[in-house]
Amino acid sequence: MQRTVAAQGQLLCYELTHKRVKNLNLRLGPSGDVRVSAPKWVAPEQIDAFVISRSGWISAARRRQQLYPAIDPSDCPYTDLDCDAALLPWVRRWAPFFQHQLQGELPKLRYRAMKSRWGVCYPQRKLITLNRWLVGLPAFAQEYVVLHELVHLDHADHQADFYAELSSFMPNWKERQAFLRRLRPGQTCAKTDETID
Repeated sequence: MQRTVAAQGQLLCYELTHKRVKNLNLRLGPSGDVRVSAPKWVAPEQIDAFVISRSGWISAARRRQQLYPAIDPSDCPYTDLDCDAALLPWVRRWAPFFQHQLQGELPKLRYRAMKSRWGVCYPQRKLITLNRWLVGLPAFAQEYVVLHELVHLDHADHQADFYAELSSFMPNWKERQAFLRRLRPGQTCAKTDETID
């Protein structure tokens, strides 16, 4: 059911669905449409008030969607060969520091075009998945992601020990991480020859 409320001097339309849920839930669809699911017992006026109270969040989320539109993974132009050429040298450089986990082997590598992560490590399987979009980024960003995932072989979470080990190998990892946080997978950086010392 479509409903409309006045919020921040504008009309805000939303799609209301009654479900067997405990709380009011608000989500933004891919095109910026607002979707609310609510328990059947909640009065429509309460739901309207909830949507109005979240209007600031809705506006901010819609701006983020415009800045960072959804990436279709099938649009990624980089092949496994491209990924091997760009990323495998970094794996070979850093893997020897993790031989206590790898027993003389390289980790298993897999490449995928991912929407929100640059890499994933599965320590038990000694498997690292790297985002294909890394190929288009500067070498310092590629190296950071590879090392970050390798450190996960020793520390599965992001606790203090993880960051202590990462810092021991790469003291400037925070600058590299900050660079990546300004981007989204699939977004090219304006200056690919940028360096971080």
